[in-house]
Amino acid sequence: ANKINNISEEDQDFSKPGLALKALEEARYQINNELLQDMFSSLLASGVNRQKNEGITPRYATVLSQIGYKDAVFLQEINDQDYHYFPIGHLRHKNISGSQYIEVSDRYLCNKNNEIKKVPTESIDVLQSLGVIKQEDNHYVVDGGFGKKYNLLENYLKTQDRYEENRDKDIPIVKMIPGQIQPTDFGNHLLY
Repeated sequence: ANKINNISEEDQDFSKPGLALKALEEARYQINNELLQDMFSSLLASGVNRQKNEGITPRYATVLSQIGYKDAVFLQEINDQDYHYFPIGHLRHKNISGSQYIEVSDRYLCNKNNEIKKVPTESIDVLQSLGVIKQEDNHYVVDGGFGKKYNLLENYLKTQDRYEENRDKDIPIVKMIPGQIQPTDFGNHLLY
C-alpha cells in the first residue's frame, strides 16, 4: 500500500487485477522473508503503475516465488552494480601448445567496491534456469573501469593459486579466463 501510494494518481492503473492476484498468491510462500516481501511489494506496485506495467506478465511472480533468500540477495547485488554487470574470472593451466588445460580455480567476481568474492554457483544455477541472468566465459567489457576489475581478479586469483608448486611440467601456462554475469533482457525488465 505504501508503494502504491507513492505512485502519482495519473500514473495509477488498476486495469490488470489478475497480475496483482497472481503476485499475492505467489507471495504467500515467501511471507517470512523480508527481502522477497519487498520484491513482491515492488512487483505489485509496478503492476499498478502505468509507467511500468505494460510488459509485466504473471511470470514475474512465478520467478520470485521460485527463488530463495540467497538467490534474492545475489539478484539484489547484481541490481546494485554498475550496468548490472559482474566481471568474473577463473584460472586455467594450459600446456604450451594449448591443446590441454586444467581448470584450477573456482570463479570469482569483482563488485563495484572492488571486493572479490566467490561466485555463488547455486544461485547462478537457479537464476539462469529461470532465465533471469546469464554467466558467460570469454566475454568481457573493459570500458567504464571494468578493465581494472579484471586486473584485480587476475592478481587475486594468481596469489591464491595453490596448484603452482604441484604443477605438471607439461602444463606450464597459467591464464585467467575472464567472463561476466549479467541479467538477460527478461532479468533487466524484472529488476526495473
